[in-house]
Amino acid sequence: MNPLFAVVITLAATSLAVKVDSLDLLILGDWGNQANYPNMLNVASAMDIWAATYNSTAVLALGDNFYKGGNYSYDGVQSVDDPKFTTLWKDVFNGTTLKTLPWWIILGNHDWYLTNSQTYELEYEHINWKATDFFYTKRILVDLDSQTYASFIFIETDLLFYGYNSTKNDLGVNFALQGWTANTYLQQLAWIDNALAEANNDPYVFVVGHHPTFTCGSDVTSSLDMIALDNLVNKWVPTAYLNGHHHTLAYYYVNNGSTLQIQSGAGGTVPDTVCAPYENATGQELSNINGFTHLHVTADLAKFEFVTEFNVLVFNASLPPRTPVVGVFANTTYLPAPGDPSIHWTNPLLANATSSTTSSSATTSTTASGTTTAASSTTVATTATSGTTISTYSTSAAETETATLILSTTNTVSAYVAPSAVAKSTQPVNLYSGSARLASIYGCLFFLFTILV
Repeated sequence: MNPLFAVVITLAATSLAVKVDSLDLLILGDWGNQANYPNMLNVASAMDIWAATYNSTAVLALGDNFYKGGNYSYDGVQSVDDPKFTTLWKDVFNGTTLKTLPWWIILGNHDWYLTNSQTYELEYEHINWKATDFFYTKRILVDLDSQTYASFIFIETDLLFYGYNSTKNDLGVNFALQGWTANTYLQQLAWIDNALAEANNDPYVFVVGHHPTFTCGSDVTSSLDMIALDNLVNKWVPTAYLNGHHHTLAYYYVNNGSTLQIQSGAGGTVPDTVCAPYENATGQELSNINGFTHLHVTADLAKFEFVTEFNVLVFNASLPPRTPVVGVFANTTYLPAPGDPSIHWTNPLLANATSSTTSSSATTSTTASGTTTAASSTTVATTATSGTTISTYSTSAAETETATLILSTTNTVSAYVAPSAVAKSTQPVNLYSGSARLASIYGCLFFLFTILV
């Protein structure tokens, strides 16, 4: 081999070996509604910019993936060949970077409303559509040098919210098709308890469910078992509980500031108004506009950033690595066996057929490779006065979007009133893109390679 060629190979390998020092995710809930198509396109466009800037690893989809609306008269999907998979997913989230990312998916109530819709969403095959089970976990390497890991616990909350015999649309019918009965909720809570116990030593733990345990109090109190789920969150003090369902963006600090309750349910359907949290807490809520949440995790910090469909960063919230909880244990009285249908998907359309699944102890491990920029973002400062106007979203006057925050001192909730006309930004606010530098490195290496070969 030509020595110079060998040197180029070595340099190329060195340059292309990406250091694992962070994890970057985009969080989206309640999105697939043709009746709100332009806004969904806006969200997708902004997500693509952030994905390219931060070299994101994946999208977390928090359920309510497909609604009725526009030309569609039904919720969920009717088959694995349903056109919604194309028209409301592939054709929308098709930005240059965004279309390459895997989607880690859970289901919401709208995905259960039509008979067997939940099965079709889990059966659907696409390289980026990762709806693998009702309950599953992922343990991801965040930082190689410090061996920092983040555990993600994906859970199914529809039975816990509505009950096994719900008469709402086809929920009860679908629960019965899965073999779920009056005691299934106990098995599901036991699995969650055990999964949190198994993840307890990790510095970052994220529980991912569709329904809120805190962020929208009226939803919590009207449910059957979400308070029981919230008790598990408070017991194990994870970094964050992530949910959609209510169509706003919000965060609240709970557990004496040790846990974040994150709501990201404004992905593409019609946005909601403010919903007060379950209890008084420090936080903010962005209502009446679509958007998504960006999560960047390093060895030192987990930071959530809330972004509108117009690609404007509104507020952020962060926590350092957690400390393992001591002196508590999982209640395994009702813990089901690995592969039990109370936890894991079985296909009701196939007699005696079950999907290939893993128990909570068989966790998917993922390496979050990718370079990220370390730019800081503007934090929106608010005061407890009604009608406070802020305009601190961008670094230049030309990009500034003015909004009005209406604050409630009772619930520490803020509502966002969108301006009448806003120009979309083509870059994330206060973020620095390193994609051009990476592309130039690749180009130089390829040029050297072609010359020497």
